[in-house]
Amino acid sequence: MTAATTPQRCRHHRVLFPAFIRQQLATARASSLRRHLDRCPDCWTAWNVYRWHRARGSALLGDLREFLADDFIPYYDSSHALAAAWDTARPTTPAARAEFFRSSTDYLYNSTIWTASGNRPPYLRQARPILEQLGVHTLIDYGCGIGQDTLRLRSLGYTVTPCDYHSPSTRFLEWRAARSNRPIQAVEPDRLDAATGTDALWIIDTLDHLPHPHRELAQPLSTVTTVITENISIHKAHGAQRFHNRRTADELINFFADHDFSPQRPSPLTSHLTVWLRTPSASDTPTAPR
Repeated sequence: MTAATTPQRCRHHRVLFPAFIRQQLATARASSLRRHLDRCPDCWTAWNVYRWHRARGSALLGDLREFLADDFIPYYDSSHALAAAWDTARPTTPAARAEFFRSSTDYLYNSTIWTASGNRPPYLRQARPILEQLGVHTLIDYGCGIGQDTLRLRSLGYTVTPCDYHSPSTRFLEWRAARSNRPIQAVEPDRLDAATGTDALWIIDTLDHLPHPHRELAQPLSTVTTVITENISIHKAHGAQRFHNRRTADELINFFADHDFSPQRPSPLTSHLTVWLRTPSASDTPTAPR
């Protein structure tokens, strides 16, 4: 055991779990804890158990248990399982990558525990004033996964097209939607030509899953006037998942500029988001609230 992972040091890090899961740690301390979790198996195991304890009793985890029935595995370490599955499969082509995610139950667990534990940032709560001010009514939820945002946006009256590979995650979304008597079906990314006339692209924690965003996002970016992403200035280079394509803030700004979008000035009220508006062609183009 190294000096960085002595029992005293580890206990110190575990004390930070409650604040970390609520995004209440200062950026430097949160980054330090992430690095520690990456290299300390004992603390990672404790963190996985802590997240499951936080998720216990949530409606979302209850839904997953019912959806998976006898296949449900409590306290499953989906993060490490997902990373190991990727390393075993080593998909190198677009078709192989798609097939990996189409068959991944690990990703279903991973997204559910992240959300049900309260570890996922409050993206939608911060975005609602922006959507209202900009007059957004229809959205594409690109990389919708388990569809937590899709279902919540629909409950608020928005028209939403969920988009992702057909997978255990999207089957869970469709199962939950059917139970609420509001059936929905996710659209595969290459079928988005049917989703024209949409106001906004909602693409949260999905940009770094795209190896070729110019090709993969060309169609939706040609039809929308607003894009909502996670805060691109927050450094996310941690964890064992090697399917991420990490890009700097400048690289993402240049990418969106190529498609005539520019980021709006950040605000404490939207600290987890970056809002992108199509480059204005007139002086009265609305701006995101600050």
